[in-house]
Amino acid sequence: MIITYKFFTETGLKRKTNQDRITVRTSEKISFFAVADGMGGHSKGEYASETVIKYLDALWNEISDFLGDFQTAVDMVISALDKANTEIFCYAESKKIICGSTASVLLICGEFYAVINIGDSPIYRANIKKAWHESTEHSYGVIACKSTGAAPNEIDESRKGRLIRAVGVSDKLLPSVKTGRIVGRQVFLICSDGVSRYFIDKKIFGYLKRTAAEKNDLSELLDILRNKVYSMGAEDNLSAIMVCTYTNESYKSDRRKISVIIAAVIIFFILWAVTNIFILF
Repeated sequence: MIITYKFFTETGLKRKTNQDRITVRTSEKISFFAVADGMGGHSKGEYASETVIKYLDALWNEISDFLGDFQTAVDMVISALDKANTEIFCYAESKKIICGSTASVLLICGEFYAVINIGDSPIYRANIKKAWHESTEHSYGVIACKSTGAAPNEIDESRKGRLIRAVGVSDKLLPSVKTGRIVGRQVFLICSDGVSRYFIDKKIFGYLKRTAAEKNDLSELLDILRNKVYSMGAEDNLSAIMVCTYTNESYKSDRRKISVIIAAVIIFFILWAVTNIFILF
């Protein structure tokens, strides 16, 4: 598995501090990438996001040379998030404040991946043909639509974007988990809602498919996202991680394609040479 990545995390134009935190950890056997977005407008949002990343970084010391199976790695990430949840919740209870953070983690172990998320920091995935959400948005509007069948325009606007799950706001952690296998070239985007709120899905999906098709690289796409957010006012903190995965299968496939092209060129020149020899004689 070949993995490349790029990222940024910035304060934006309106907030005084950056309550987003990210971590990027890779080795030959296992990798994970995470965005934590402290709940804006609440006390100690930066403390909450820092705590999430603190426990994930501590986990890295245990699994950087991981020899276990994929499901064990997934369980270890969830356990780290659960520890963060307990610390944040106890702190908030002692201070009598609301304190929490989103957490969105992309775990890659061999040719398998897991998306583990709490809150509304999205994770997208794309190949050359298709793009889609891998994470689940834990906001009132999304959950209300799914549970009641209501149309988006029937949801109370004042509550639509309110989080109903986050790390630290409850004594129990309820993450969403999705797993799968990486085949060929895949592109992932993990970002805070300070980025995603400025784009409709169709637009982000188009960007990601172009990147999967190598029509622009990871840095170019991050620049596109960042510039758009700033042009729209960058009212929140903004963070994004782009990850490109490239399996051995796709590498072998590309080598076969190159070999076929080279063979075709050689055959063309041989036929051209033979044809010209006959013409001369």
